[in-house]
Amino acid sequence: MAATAPLVPDEPLLPPRPAGRPLGVPAAGTCRSATSQLHASAPGEPHVSAAAVAADLHVPAGPATAAPGALRILERGAQSGRLTHLEHLPARRGRLADWPAWVPRHLTEALRDAGVSRPWAHQATAAESAHAGRNVIISTGTASGKSLGYLLPALTGVLHGGTALYLAPTRALAADQLRIVRSLGIPGVRAAVLDGDTPAPQRSWARAHATYLLTTPDMLHHMLLPRHARWDGFFRRLRYVIIDECHGYRGVFGSHVAQVLRRLRRIAAHHSGSPDGPSCEVTMLAITAEPMLPPIVRMLAFIPLATPVWDGGTAATTSADRAENASPNPTPMMAFDR
Repeated sequence: MAATAPLVPDEPLLPPRPAGRPLGVPAAGTCRSATSQLHASAPGEPHVSAAAVAADLHVPAGPATAAPGALRILERGAQSGRLTHLEHLPARRGRLADWPAWVPRHLTEALRDAGVSRPWAHQATAAESAHAGRNVIISTGTASGKSLGYLLPALTGVLHGGTALYLAPTRALAADQLRIVRSLGIPGVRAAVLDGDTPAPQRSWARAHATYLLTTPDMLHHMLLPRHARWDGFFRRLRYVIIDECHGYRGVFGSHVAQVLRRLRRIAAHHSGSPDGPSCEVTMLAITAEPMLPPIVRMLAFIPLATPVWDGGTAATTSADRAENASPNPTPMMAFDR
């Protein structure tokens, strides 16, 4: 049987699977455990274990005392040579902060009811910077609480008569964020999703009543901006724009999104009547779980004078950073995850 071509270019060919053994059935001697079982994706499909997947990749079976679950698969990947780097990051003690004084009491009470007794330090730092009108790039790890960093200023702005626009790369992520916002049950926050599946009556309601709008860059380009006169009430009060998963806006697609956001800033300035430009009116928050490496920093050049925030606080800047941000075409300061 011929070797199998890899899915990633420049990787070595996968050795052929032994004849007579179908995909997902482990070879003799491959260890199984209850912790490695993966449920079938549809009724009637067989259960496929992580050990079986490893066997299909011809990863040698480890000892019976190997760590369970995903860690065991990673260790086997290291043994096979296909995993190039494995690092264990020890736990760090979180640093809590007080609720900002400008956050309305009923908003903090709703967050406490949701299980958030106090914000983490990086959440408070991001919220304070955005509330002060500074564009912010939040770069912290997965499940580090980035959402609260932008929800505090955005929902506060909504409660004070403004509107907020949330941009997600996928409709599923927008729907998930809509569920979070609505679950807080805050009077005055009228959240709505606008995507290709939104019925016409719901679109009309969102245009007339929504104060927290969740959509995608494509819908912003095709639906909102060409018809901005019909969305005058929303754009005139727009205070915050949240760009979630911004590390995905790379290459040609990233450059297109950057131009769409420049159009958004001009249209927001037009409807607000600000003579000094949209930066005086709209605050942008870019959210990413990836380190703020130079390609991403250059990609986010549409956010001038941005304050990067990580889980260690606000990133320090050098005189060169400040000089670069003082140029006619400013780019955000460089920040790195720890």
